Amino acid sequence: MKKTILLIGYILLINGFAFSQTASNSELNKIIEASFNYFPAIKESLNAEKTAEEKLKMVEMNKLPDFSVTGTYNYMMPKISFPINGNEIQFAPVNSFNSSINTNYTIVDFGRLKASIEKSKFEIQNAKHNTAAAQMQLAQQVASIYYSIVYLKKSILVQDSVISYLQQNKKVVDNKILNGESYKIDALTLQSTLDAERNKKLDLLSQLQKQINLLEYTSGFKTIVGNNFDFNSADINNSQIDSTKALANPDFLLLSDKTILAQKELFIIKTKSRPSVGLHGAGGYKNGFVPDVNDMRFNYYGGVSFMLPLDLFGKTKQQLKVQQSIIKQSELATQSFENKNNKDIKDILSDIEINALKIKNTESQIASADKAEQIIALKYQNGIATYLDVVAASTAVQKAALSKLQCEYQQTLNYIYLNKLRGIEFWK
Repeated sequence: MKKTILLIGYILLINGFAFSQTASNSELNKIIEASFNYFPAIKESLNAEKTAEEKLKMVEMNKLPDFSVTGTYNYMMPKISFPINGNEIQFAPVNSFNSSINTNYTIVDFGRLKASIEKSKFEIQNAKHNTAAAQMQLAQQVASIYYSIVYLKKSILVQDSVISYLQQNKKVVDNKILNGESYKIDALTLQSTLDAERNKKLDLLSQLQKQINLLEYTSGFKTIVGNNFDFNSADINNSQIDSTKALANPDFLLLSDKTILAQKELFIIKTKSRPSVGLHGAGGYKNGFVPDVNDMRFNYYGGVSFMLPLDLFGKTKQQLKVQQSIIKQSELATQSFENKNNKDIKDILSDIEINALKIKNTESQIASADKAEQIIALKYQNGIATYLDVVAASTAVQKAALSKLQCEYQQTLNYIYLNKLRGIEFWK
């Protein structure tokens, strides 16, 4: 009787702290922050941000003039010369040399460069949103792994208590068999139950090791200290949450960015049909100047150029049609995501509400199983129940406790997922 009460008390003690809420889990936050510096996918996203910043600098440099250096040599025959007043005058050198520094500078492009710069600036924001989305995905994964480890550790503790309890009862049954107070079948049945519980523990240990391996893969951490479901659920266990807060979801922002980038690309395509005005010039040394065509002389030139693209075959118009279709597709994808995300928020809020009721029901189930166990124990003392009945009643308490543990674990996962849907950076 005392042993069964100790088992019940031990299980209830484990679950009594199972869902305590704290302001923040500093250990989990530390692991998540570490994963951002450890996991390759995040490094890739951060590098994409730097690439976007470098691309902006490159586009802005188009404001500056272009310079080039040219050097040429040409051999030309026959020699171009004519006799004038008895003298042979050469009009072009046989060996022609030319070296120059050339420059081109666009004065006015009617918004073409400005449009490219604005697109490049927005690409930086898009890269940051991509990093935020990758971090949110990784944070959810790490948090899920963290609380999976907590769940498995607590399950193993419950399993240890059950195994210990069955071992003690096995000794009692063996003694009763020797005294002729019990049957051999009781001991065999109890041994079978004990073996099954030991196998369950081995399965739990295997699952725990796999989760630890996964934690190391994502963050570099090989162990955790935490043993409670202490995920901060402040302000999210509320069925009245405004679904528009889902607009902060990084995935939604990425889809919105895709639409905006497509619109900016549309504007750039439109600027292709606009004219441009530029300056060009060159200066250097070359030969070929009459009367002494072989002398190298300094020369230079400068001018103004005007260019007007002609879309004779409708290529630009077709590009505009395609780009407008891309924009429409992006807008539809964004709307679809928003609708689905809002639906998912409502679904997870419903799951949270139902799961909270399940937790209360399992608490009632534990209390009922506890009372039933005490009644069976009294019957056993009075000789109207077997010891296996006592073991079965105590096992019912253990199953109810594990059921409550599973509900609390699932509730934590629900909270984590809701944070992701709403775009809440819960690790900050």
